[in-house]
Amino acid sequence: MATALVLSFIILETLADEQQWRFQQAKQKASISAKPLKEGPYKQGFIATGLWSMCRHPNFFSEQAIWASLYLFSVADTGRLINWSAIGFLVLMLLFQGSTNFTEVISTRKYPAYKEYIKSTPKFIPRLW
Repeated sequence: MATALVLSFIILETLADEQQWRFQQAKQKASISAKPLKEGPYKQGFIATGLWSMCRHPNFFSEQAIWASLYLFSVADTGRLINWSAIGFLVLMLLFQGSTNFTEVISTRKYPAYKEYIKSTPKFIPRLW
């Protein structure tokens, strides 16, 4: 089961990263061309479509879920819910929280619409409804 979860989350992270990459590339091309960025999907300055409409950081969610799934391997191997690998898992969760809070402060200052995005879209856990 842990293997299937890891593979699923790797695919999800890849999709999220690819969506972000395509958005940023298209936004850059639009800014270089004669098209103003004040219209179309680049108006707000950040991606909020696809996986990014379900949560603000689907790539970070997936990365954390990969590590949680890997932690399940250690639980299966040791037969103990609490074991030494929990430390690494917890430290990574704290690292993601801190770095995400930092990037969101930057995004909020840079893009006025980001405040509304924060209000309407969960940070990590995707909203599927």
